[in-house]
Amino acid sequence: MPPGEAWRVIGAIANRLAFDADLDTTDTATVHRTAELVKFDLASQMVIELPTLAGVMAREYARHAGEPADVADALFEAELPRHTSDRLPQALPGAVLALADRFDLLMALFSLGAKPTGSSDPFGLRRGALGIVQILRAFPSLEAVTIEHGLRVAAERLRAQGVEVSDDAVGAAVEFVLARFAQQLRDTGTSHAWVNAVLPGAGAPARADQVLAVLGRFNDDAAFAGVTEAMQRIGRIVPEGTIPDYRAEDITEPAERTLVEAVHTLPEHGPGELERFVRNAEPLVRPIDDFFTDVLVMAPDAQVRASRLGLLATVLARAPQGLDWEALG
Repeated sequence: MPPGEAWRVIGAIANRLAFDADLDTTDTATVHRTAELVKFDLASQMVIELPTLAGVMAREYARHAGEPADVADALFEAELPRHTSDRLPQALPGAVLALADRFDLLMALFSLGAKPTGSSDPFGLRRGALGIVQILRAFPSLEAVTIEHGLRVAAERLRAQGVEVSDDAVGAAVEFVLARFAQQLRDTGTSHAWVNAVLPGAGAPARADQVLAVLGRFNDDAAFAGVTEAMQRIGRIVPEGTIPDYRAEDITEPAERTLVEAVHTLPEHGPGELERFVRNAEPLVRPIDDFFTDVLVMAPDAQVRASRLGLLATVLARAPQGLDWEALG
């Protein structure tokens, strides 16, 4: 793929991410214009001789050419972070361009099977993956741009340019970036249990950070411990894929009816509502305990069994997704 085509792929990815993130009109216009210019300074003699000036020279050239200040700044911020201790983009357009660049890098190299091995990482894929994580953690408003979504957008754009990108390559790239996030959390002192607990929702790193903050606040909370134990008991017995529904005529035992009444008061909780869920689910702890004590969940009758499992699955379905309760120990 000619260099100019590669740069257009980055721009196309950035435009799609800006749309998916629902940026306002001003930021969207900045992304569109910057996408037309991104990486243009790599063809300049200055950057050819001093590659570390990539982005720096783009900003200066853009300023001298009369481009708006936000476009010039976005051209510079598209290169950030350049190393692990470097600054991050400060504005949304620069963040979107920087993400597009790194999603493109990772997806292009993984499509070729160029995953780093050992200490060898000649293309800076670990640095690129860490950059994605850092940017997404710093910009919660980009929550719609999950790690998997960004990589799939990059894969689509590469395929449109004739590059063969398999679903296995996309999956491997997603796992690679998630592993960088997990390692970053461990390196900063997050317990292995909490890291494993938030990994199901780690595709949106800022959201995972919010869950970790709630876990920190509930660390010694008796109510949270009770809800956690109840969710774990449900998770261990309810098979994956169980439909969260039940037939009212199958609910005959007193403990069943009490749980049904409690579940009716439990609303659905979306991402980021873990704290609200814990408070709302606290009244269910005793009914769930009585249900497991007094009711044979795996009843011989298939329909009764399905209703009892469906009732328990309803509790799981109304909890916010993205947390592995079992991993909390």
